Amino acid sequence: MTDKSHRVYTVNDQTRSLFVSKRERDGTTNEELLAAAIEKQLPRIVKSLVALGLAGKAERCRPLRLPLSDATLQAIAAGAEQTGLAQNTLVSLALRRHCGTRCRRKTRR
Repeated sequence: MTDKSHRVYTVNDQTRSLFVSKRERDGTTNEELLAAAIEKQLPRIVKSLVALGLAGKAERCRPLRLPLSDATLQAIAAGAEQTGLAQNTLVSLALRRHCGTRCRRKTRR
């Protein structure tokens, strides 16, 4: 018999409802459903987040003083509230995405 660890994760009501419905529909346990979700979805999620610039704190980070209008500050705060991500993270991601090189689409001739 293996020892099991238990952790509490906060999820919204929609995710909880989807979890319960899928568990009942598939006839699986919480542990089996979670293991399948992590195995199938987590690698894709991590790959996408790393591509966005959320690769952790391995890079050297330095402060950058930026001027903010009220509208810009409100947009950043709203984004943080909607996503649960820190404002600093959202600003960094927006700057990286906006200022980074873009792939050019091939034009048809």
